Order: sequence, then structure tokens, then C-alpha cells
Amino acid sequence: MIKTTTRLTLFALPLIGLGLFASLMTHHANTVSDQPAGKSIIYDKNGHQIATLTADGSEPAASDPAIVLSDRTGHPVKATPQIARKTAQPPTVKTLTKGQAYRSRPFSGDGRHDSGYQFAPRGTQWLSITVTKGPFRLYPATPTSYFTLTPSGSPYTAQVLRGAVFFGANHPVTGATYTLKAR
Repeated sequence: MIKTTTRLTLFALPLIGLGLFASLMTHHANTVSDQPAGKSIIYDKNGHQIATLTADGSEPAASDPAIVLSDRTGHPVKATPQIARKTAQPPTVKTLTKGQAYRSRPFSGDGRHDSGYQFAPRGTQWLSITVTKGPFRLYPATPTSYFTLTPSGSPYTAQVLRGAVFFGANHPVTGATYTLKAR
């Protein structure tokens, strides 16, 4: 009798474990599938959604972009989330009023290069951006994402809704430049 009970228990344990695992995976799949793409939602132990707040107590502005960008044909350019490495913005801000322009010095060298300046439009939200010879990344002042700008898409039109922008390049093409003009 003891041997039969032991065999039954040993046979039933894996099946019970498999059932528990399947139950948990089904519950997990149901909670994750309701989540909008690109947004994290936190749930408490009872499955209720918890409101997410920033350090100052306001709701995060993930759906409120700092920059709206379109290429030379007017098509929107999508931002890429900044995931792997934090990018620090340059400390100096140059303001550009309507009609003013700035052209970078030619870039060269290996590694990562940043613009050295943040650029803030004043009296307008609009910037025209032209890049030559190689790609650049356009970052908002608080770099949580970036836009990749290529010469084939130039000139770009950027609407800077708040703050400033700056540029970066990884292993820039020798002689690559960017030009901004407030309009």
C-alpha cells in the first residue's frame, strides 16, 4: 500500500506543478496584453492599476513630446527611445530668434561627439535643420529619446514645444555639419 501511494504522489506532483505554471502564465499573459505599447503600467497585489507620478507629483508626459519633427517631404520622423546609455546635455544654451541661424563646425574623429550647445528657439517654436555628409542625432533637452537625421531627409522642420535641442554623432563622417535656422 505504501508503494502504490508513493507512486501516485510522485506521478501527480509534476502534473500539479505543470497546472500551476500554466495558470500563472495565463494570468501573466492577461495582465500584460492590456498594456499599451511603449508604456509601463504598474499593478498592486490585487491587480489594480497604480497611478504613476513623477518626482514633483505630476503625471508623466510620455505622450507629450518635446519635439515634433518632419522630413523634407513633410512626413513625420519617429523618435527612438534612449535606452542603453544616458546622454548628458551640453551646459551652454544658445537662443535663436526668428531668422537667426547657426552652422556647426565640421565634425571628425572616432567615438561619440556632441554639439557642445543646446539650441532654444525664442519667439518661435520652429527650426529648419539641415545635415550634410552624415547622420546626426537630435535630442530634446532632457534626452529620453532621439531622432536620427540624415542628409537625404534634409531639410527637416522641427517644432520645439518646450525646452531646447542638441545634436550628437557616433563616429561622425569627416566634414559632417548641421545647420539650424529659427523660422
